[in-house]
Amino acid sequence: MPVSPVQSEADFSVCPETALVNRCLHASPRARRFLRWLAKPTATQSRLYSQSLQGGDAALCGLVERLLQGILIVEEGPSAPPTCEPPRPEGRVLASALCDLHMLSGAADLSNSAQWLVTTCLPLYRAAVEGDVESALVVTRYRLAEWWCMLVLCSEIGEPLSAILDADVSPARSPHQVLQEKLGLNLEAIAQTVLEFVWEFDEHSDRLAVDAQSRLAAMTKEEMQARVASSEPWQQPAELWKTAAALDASNQTALLPRTWIDVPIPWEDASGHLRELRSRLASLQGDAKAFDLLPRSIADPRGASNGSSRGAEPPQHPWLLALQGEGASGSPAARHPTNLPTGSDITGEAPWLPRMLIAEMHSVHDPMLQRSLARLLALAESEGAPLSFLIVDIEPLDDRARSRLEGNGNSPIKSWQQRLADALYDAAEHHLPRAYLTSAGELAICLLGVSRTRCSQLLREQLRECLAGEMRGTRLEATLDARYRAGIAGVEPPVGTITPDRVIESAVRCFRAATHQSTSSVKGIDVF
Repeated sequence: MPVSPVQSEADFSVCPETALVNRCLHASPRARRFLRWLAKPTATQSRLYSQSLQGGDAALCGLVERLLQGILIVEEGPSAPPTCEPPRPEGRVLASALCDLHMLSGAADLSNSAQWLVTTCLPLYRAAVEGDVESALVVTRYRLAEWWCMLVLCSEIGEPLSAILDADVSPARSPHQVLQEKLGLNLEAIAQTVLEFVWEFDEHSDRLAVDAQSRLAAMTKEEMQARVASSEPWQQPAELWKTAAALDASNQTALLPRTWIDVPIPWEDASGHLRELRSRLASLQGDAKAFDLLPRSIADPRGASNGSSRGAEPPQHPWLLALQGEGASGSPAARHPTNLPTGSDITGEAPWLPRMLIAEMHSVHDPMLQRSLARLLALAESEGAPLSFLIVDIEPLDDRARSRLEGNGNSPIKSWQQRLADALYDAAEHHLPRAYLTSAGELAICLLGVSRTRCSQLLREQLRECLAGEMRGTRLEATLDARYRAGIAGVEPPVGTITPDRVIESAVRCFRAATHQSTSSVKGIDVF
């Protein structure tokens, strides 16, 4: 569909980002219907945007919609009774948006498409267990707007921006951070300004209203950044991006952010749900209408000679030339080494979730850990189950052992820590496992349903498995490449008045006693 001539770029010289906003607003009418729904999700806007998919893609979109509706009951787990609530009206349009953005991401060869998908859906999973669905939908709509603006940027700027993103975006470093650090572009501000002005676009004249055009052209960078809505720490793009990375089983370097520690999401159920969602999206064939979401200068990649929008010649706007200079020098950068295939390939079928997530925390006295432990103590009391809390660390005996056990020196999670957490998850008959990593590198694990005696036995067995060096005939004859030190605090029912502080302090005392030994040591105590 024809796109109106864009107002002179000279009109937007005060702030280059306003030219990007203006360009986004001059996409197709269908794109503006999508943006208007993101800005104000009325029933009318939902219908106008989501009714455009047809044929096979419409059927798949319906499957995606049903999967999205399932997020609202995922917190109850497989044994919960089915919900009787009617489907939320947002499901259809969210499904349409994910289908469109998935197709555009694949066509534009946008890295980390799977991580964009999970980042967008995570607020909905949190809302499913905390109950604030409306607030979560606001966050999800903002993330969808940023995803779309990112696609517009990639297509407008072309290969220079793609090289920057491929080199610098990683599981722990979001596109938002890279754009801000490398190009001084605030993706949140751009997206939210687009959502503010889209309602002032006159469809009859195919341009912004005169007053709106003047206000946009006069806007400074500071004024645009001030439009970013305030949000809780867990809602921020960088935090959601890191959380999505922690759910990727192929990525052994990402910690679950501490803002997600005390959220009782059943990650295994969520992982299976996300894997099914990715599988459905991977089946999309690509509806031509999806490409109507982008400005006219962005060629339909299916008709390009190289099959990718990266080969298209970008428009030579003055403000774009400055941005292109950032990534134009030197040879194209290789993909970030931590962008593993299953983290960026949306068609991958590898397991999505590590068996036990490891969350970051400041220390064992972190308030987030105390709240999480309080929740587990309450469950132990109600179910009459034991609980064990352990702190463990190792000391490699030589550099060779250190390299084998710690892996990538830049990784916050050492190889032995993830292996131990996963091994305990497999070996123990428990539920709701929790693992934490302090800033000092100490690994703490909560095991509900495991007594202190059983925990000590499991820990010794699994540490020997994780730390074993050369094999000498049998596993029992294997040499250990490190000394281990661990402290365990056990709680037997009834829990009574036992507090998280008492459990933590007991484990800390045992851990300190173990560190004073010249050999590997596990110390434990029962808390009464």
